[in-house]
Amino acid sequence: MNLSPNFLYHLSFWFVTLFATPLFIAVNNREDIVFPMLILAGILLATSLVLTLATAGIGRLLGRSAAQRIALLFLGLALVLAIQCNVVHELFFYGNFNGEKVNFRSDANGFWYEWYAFLAAAVAVILALQWFRPRSGWLAALPIVSSSLLLIPALLEYSGDAESNARGLNIDPSVFEFSRNGNVIHLLPDGLQSDVAQQVLEENPDLAAEFEGFTFFTNHLGMFPGTAPSVPTILTGEPFALDQGHDYRKVIPYVQANGYPTVLKNAGYRLDYVLISKAYCARDADSCVPRPFNDLKARGYFRHQAQSHLYSLRILADLTLFRLFPRWVKERIYDHGHWYFSDTTLDGSSPWPDPVIREWIANMQVTDGPPVYKWYHFIGTHPPPHWDAECTYQRNLERSRENYLGQTYCVLKGIAGLIAKLKETGIYDETVIVISGDHGCHIPPSDILGRPQQSAVSPRMMGSARPAFLVKEKHNNQPLAYSRVPTSLVDIAPTVLALAGVKNENSQASAFDFTEQSFRTRYFKRYARSEFFKKKPIPHVVFKVGNDVRDSDSWLIEQINANRTAPSQYDPVNYNTGNNFIHGTRLSRSQPDNDASWINGRQMAFLISLPQDSRGSPVLEFALHLPEWIPVQRMQVSINGLLVEDELPVVMGKGYWTQLSVELRGEDLKPENNFVSVQFSHSNPPPSTKHWEAAALIKSIRLVMMPSSDTSTAVAAPP
Repeated sequence: MNLSPNFLYHLSFWFVTLFATPLFIAVNNREDIVFPMLILAGILLATSLVLTLATAGIGRLLGRSAAQRIALLFLGLALVLAIQCNVVHELFFYGNFNGEKVNFRSDANGFWYEWYAFLAAAVAVILALQWFRPRSGWLAALPIVSSSLLLIPALLEYSGDAESNARGLNIDPSVFEFSRNGNVIHLLPDGLQSDVAQQVLEENPDLAAEFEGFTFFTNHLGMFPGTAPSVPTILTGEPFALDQGHDYRKVIPYVQANGYPTVLKNAGYRLDYVLISKAYCARDADSCVPRPFNDLKARGYFRHQAQSHLYSLRILADLTLFRLFPRWVKERIYDHGHWYFSDTTLDGSSPWPDPVIREWIANMQVTDGPPVYKWYHFIGTHPPPHWDAECTYQRNLERSRENYLGQTYCVLKGIAGLIAKLKETGIYDETVIVISGDHGCHIPPSDILGRPQQSAVSPRMMGSARPAFLVKEKHNNQPLAYSRVPTSLVDIAPTVLALAGVKNENSQASAFDFTEQSFRTRYFKRYARSEFFKKKPIPHVVFKVGNDVRDSDSWLIEQINANRTAPSQYDPVNYNTGNNFIHGTRLSRSQPDNDASWINGRQMAFLISLPQDSRGSPVLEFALHLPEWIPVQRMQVSINGLLVEDELPVVMGKGYWTQLSVELRGEDLKPENNFVSVQFSHSNPPPSTKHWEAAALIKSIRLVMMPSSDTSTAVAAPP
């Protein structure tokens, strides 16, 4: 069969836009697509061929010259769109698309440059093709091959075993069964923040009275600001290893082998999941129904009021257009998490943030069968807020504490309805309930104490580290109790197993095994979202937190993992030299080449490597300045966790900069990325403002090697 170049030019356009791109999206978002993948591929291929024949046929009807011009127009668009969606699209991090307001214009110049370059490229390519008028169809292969290079590996990795659950067309009624012989219900309202939930319960005693038998652990610390590492930590009781990176090919078997639900399964429990990703299901779960809420559409077992293949096509249309076009179009397609074609929140299809709980209540069946485990991960108070206290959906709520209080009331009221149903059916005494947020809703807690030593400890970060943790024991009908026992995400799994009465050889202590006087080392690990899903070690900062999560003074950086080699000197200390390596200084992105930076807290932490010539004795040198409004300072220096200088005075000499030298021991150092913590005795606000404080102005940090005879005890002297 001899295909004309014009036909191939049309085919290349439709192949990119209506076959390869949407099929690639469907393979990577199969939990949102109700079509079996083979049928969807057939529909997309047939549609592409039909439209190819239609547009090529229309061109032929208009005459030979017009046909070629139209064909070259399609080819030009195919070339530009293939570059945009297969190359340019992959160069940017756009956000997690979890309903938050993504700022596509954070790089304002890049936002407009990309749009203008896209338009200019489209015009230039089309004009060039019209001018040169290629006679063969080889150019059509470029968009097709480019798209196939992305699509084929995705198809080879694709596993169709999720399709039956993903479609969700036939719901097994046994998912609504609860047992008289014991139940464990683990609810994970995403983003439910501890201090917000506590305020709601304290201000609404009638609601709090519904939570009989519950203990609210108000001194609970999350470990991560995001969901992806938090959920495996909750399920396994082991901290997610950021150093190993995030790869579902590793996460899935790890969670399946080590998750506490697997222990429950081995003890005879029936396992039912409704969750945002099938990755977290136990291998032998009796049901596993993924219900993602990346677009803030709260879906229950029955997804929407009417399950529709048309809705899947609307999702594909949104995501395809999003991938094909620059950020100027992406901004409009995304529409603050509502999406352009697939928005169902305003038509009543997603009326509540917790539809599965309401479906459990409406369809609950009590049996004499084996004990039952239910896991439900739902929107909760995931940022931004979208439901008010009456559970009425609101499109543009401000991220304020008041609005999060309203949505938290809605979430807790829904859980109270489930509690009432369990009591009504007579199985509440035999039921363990765990309510655990994965992280907070990223607003400042209302109960912060002290003053942070480290400027990286912001109120918002402390909010993200405060997920709620409430536990209901079997046969406990006492009023809701509050506990200041220091707990963490790693305590949730052993607590569930202990309350279920299931022994595990590797089980750790449960939250009820500690007292408020227990001293525990707890950590919070902050990472950049844009770095998380690259299947590489994830750069992060480790904060050590004291026994009271509210005490901001006890939050200190204990480690920096940069995954890059730090320099041996920062001279000068500014954004260009210290970004990602130095924390606790005002590194200005707007003025990246400053001559010096303020240490705007009492702790400065950084990484530093040995110089290439490492012969001699290592000495850490600082060039500091104290203005008149900062009294004489003292500083404590630790390297790799070892104290090397305590109470070193910072005394100004005659010059502007004072040089401080700290002698180190070579055996305490590594060739690369030594962690240094410098703690100052105090920080002060400048006279002109009370909005920030500083411990000193720092010009340079250098790790130098000195001949042994030239080094001496650490001194403070003018340069």
